[in-house]
Amino acid sequence: MEISSLVTLAMWAAIVVVALIFLRVSNIFRYIPNNQVGIVEKMWAAKGSIKSGFIALHGEAGFEPEILRGGVHVFFPFTYRIHRSDLVTVGQGKIAYVFARDGEPLGASQVLAANDTEEKSDFQDARKFLMNGGQKGPQRKILREGTYAINTTQFAIITNERVYGHALSAQEQSVLDSMKQTIADRKGFTPVILAADQDLVGIVTVHDGPSLPPGEIIAPEVGTDLRAADTFHNNFQETEKFLKAGGFRGRLVHQPIICNRRICSQVGYPGRQCRRGDLLHRTEDRRRLRRTIPSRRARREWQPRRLARPDATGKIRI
Repeated sequence: MEISSLVTLAMWAAIVVVALIFLRVSNIFRYIPNNQVGIVEKMWAAKGSIKSGFIALHGEAGFEPEILRGGVHVFFPFTYRIHRSDLVTVGQGKIAYVFARDGEPLGASQVLAANDTEEKSDFQDARKFLMNGGQKGPQRKILREGTYAINTTQFAIITNERVYGHALSAQEQSVLDSMKQTIADRKGFTPVILAADQDLVGIVTVHDGPSLPPGEIIAPEVGTDLRAADTFHNNFQETEKFLKAGGFRGRLVHQPIICNRRICSQVGYPGRQCRRGDLLHRTEDRRRLRRTIPSRRARREWQPRRLARPDATGKIRI
């Protein structure tokens, strides 16, 4: 009697162990912590694999655009694999950059992907982004301070601390690390603030948009009318509005605060000092400088009256 009881107990124990192993291997139940998101990978489907692109938008096998938030989730057995990814956190006073791995290709003259509609600028909804013509590659829109639930298989996020990305190849990781280093060299993870007591003039070089007409040195001001909500870019902080207003790529005289440093690089020039090649020669450019910088002293200190030979530091001193 005792032997039969032990056999029965052992059989039940074996059944429980097999059931637990089945539940674990089949991925029926998966728990996602509240400080992470779940990235869903469909292992097989009746529709087969993806024909083009990177994200499965129509029920094919592959990575799905939707993510899972914290909690317990139930799935059909042996169909899905769930990958955990950290929530994207951008620190106080910092800027993060977005790189889309799937989407429409960039245009022939584009440097950064357009985010000119709400659908193309919503990085927390990968399906909406892809279904509405979102472009792959580095994006014009930046992320400000906060925490974001983003599908890091579709969007790689570059912050000053790390690169958020899932299923990155060695080549992709190398490219993103190189982008991170370039942005860090430009001090692009922090806002640029030109304080009045520093006596600085902001020089912005825009790297995207139509080229300047022949003979022009300084790009004209656009999007400065506060009443025009569609084109007022607020010191280059809204890239799409700047381009919509007719902004050119090239050099401008302004005082920017926060912008995507992959589309505009910024330098603050102190009084009576300027780099070689930054001189203004044409009357029209001088007039444009006068309109941009109302202070006569600031104009005189930024714009040299005569050419001089650069010194050992590569700067021209007047």
